[in-house]
Amino acid sequence: MFKNSLSSETAFELLLTKTGNLMQKKLSRADFHIALNEVDLKFSAPEIDSLFKTLDFNMDGFLDQDEWLARIYCDSQNPLQMLREVVSENGLTSDDLLFRMHLRIWDSPLEFSRFCECLRKLDPNLSESQLRVLAKTLKNKDNKIPV
Repeated sequence: MFKNSLSSETAFELLLTKTGNLMQKKLSRADFHIALNEVDLKFSAPEIDSLFKTLDFNMDGFLDQDEWLARIYCDSQNPLQMLREVVSENGLTSDDLLFRMHLRIWDSPLEFSRFCECLRKLDPNLSESQLRVLAKTLKNKDNKIPV
């Protein structure tokens, strides 16, 4: 996407086109393998399976555009990338990050609301959906985000 300046939507449509599923708007696991091999991303079969499993969060065996957009961001909207930029621009260390978020390394894992509050101290532009995806990625078995 970055190399070809594609939006997330356009990238998904490209994968659909590679498999002839443009009308169905969904990719099966087998179609996903074909599409990724067609665009020559050099993923192994187990890596493609793992990626498909991660993207198919409703676990229906198909990858649709909503699932894709929930995980594959345009570079400017990627919450992890946005945080990296905040850290890089300000030359922050891990201690600086904790200080800015009013956290200590020994604090207990965060509930979602506290997690949002802390991250918005770093970047107030993060949307609710971006924070939800980040939290879902980082949460532990108790649905809390470790400091």
